[in-house]
Parts: sequence; C-alpha cells; structure tokens
Amino acid sequence: MENKNLRLQSICFFVLQFVVFTTITAQDYSKLADKADTLNFSLAKSGDWQLLNSYVAVNKSKDSVLLELIVMTDKKNIDWKQEQYIGNIKHNKFFSKSDKVALCYLLNDVYRLKVDTNGKCYFSLEKGNPPSVVPAVIPLRVSYKL
Repeated sequence: MENKNLRLQSICFFVLQFVVFTTITAQDYSKLADKADTLNFSLAKSGDWQLLNSYVAVNKSKDSVLLELIVMTDKKNIDWKQEQYIGNIKHNKFFSKSDKVALCYLLNDVYRLKVDTNGKCYFSLEKGNPPSVVPAVIPLRVSYKL
C-alpha cells in the first residue's frame, strides 16, 4: 500500500512540474501564487519561496494535524541543507505544544519539515539531491501530533 502511495505521489509531482512549466510564461509565477489557498497558511513575505497551495486540517480524533504545502522557488543558489523559513500556520488550533519535526519522502529525497510552537514552518533537504531544475517545485506532506 505504501509503495502505491509513493508511486502516486511521484506521478503527481511530475504532473505538477509539467503543469507549472507549460502553463506559466517564463519568470511570471505570480499567476500561480495568486491562486494559492492561504486560508490556514501564509508564506514568508521576504523569503525565496512562493506558495502554490496549502492544506491544513485536524484529524477526526483531534490529536494530529495534516499539513500539505506546495512551494516553489526560482532561486539557483539555495543551500538546501540549511533550514529555511517558508511561512507559518495561521490558526493556533493547528499549533503543537512542542516543536515538531517530520520527514517527507519524495522519490529518493527526504525533506525535513519543522513546525514550531507558534506555527512557523522551516524545511531543509535531509537526504538526497537538491532539485536540478529552476523553478523548483517541492510538495511537502506531513502529519504531526498536537
């Protein structure tokens, strides 16, 4: 079952990359960012990242949160191993009482997403190779306990 989910995520990732590259003119990513769902998540204003979409929800038993982000950058000189602030969760009902770190597996790469007690989110490349294309689109999907 997990292999099927991994394959499905991989296919979705490549389809998303294709859509991004074919529907937006060169260097004009604002059209995508303008359509992002920012109801529960806001992207860092001065950062190198743009939010393409987000989803934040508490599960039925109200003990964990599912956080899904699709972020993009057109910067070439990013230090992927360095923790980068990408934005924050807006509503405190999604905040945990302690800092949470979760790993997101994407093909052969492993990304580390940290959510602090104020909802600020940071991510870095834990294992693997950084994206070789610009713009780089990174889908992150993690779950953490409240």
